[in-house]
Parts: sequence; structure tokens; C-alpha cells
Amino acid sequence: PAIRDGGALAEASCASCHAIDRDGIGSDSAAPAFARIVNQRGLTRETLSTWLSGAHNYPQEMDFNLSEAQVDLLVAYMLSLQDPDYRELPQ
Repeated sequence: PAIRDGGALAEASCASCHAIDRDGIGSDSAAPAFARIVNQRGLTRETLSTWLSGAHNYPQEMDFNLSEAQVDLLVAYMLSLQDPDYRELPQ
């Protein structure tokens, strides 16, 4: 349920700018796709959680706060997009 609920949260809060699924294209070219974010070398559950928890890290366009529970849901969903064969799509 965490992945499903995290996906619903991503759809409601993030999809207006970010591509939130494996192969989607976001509406804002400056907003990286979730798959691109979670397939970066060195990204861990902890680094992603810390970044999402720290609203001061966000660009101005993302000026909102997530509760700890929301961060956990979003992290679970986003990490489900990790793929060892991930290749970034051309822009």
C-alpha cells in the first residue's frame, strides 16, 4: 500500500510538473523525471528522504512542506522506479 499511496500522492502533488512514472514526460522541462532522480548514482533511501524532508532544499516552485508520513510514502513510490537498466530519455 505504501507504493500505491505514494503514487497517489505523487499524482496529486507532483505530476503537474514532474514525470512521475517510468517513461512519462513532465510538463516542466526544468523538473526532473522521478525515474531520473532515483536512478542517479549514489542515491539512497536516506538521501532522498533527507532532501524531501528539507523544504529549504526545494526550488521556489516546490514551496510546500511534506509530513514525515508523506515523505515515507513518496520515497517508497519513487524508489519503486529504480531500474538497473535505466537509460535517460533524450530531451
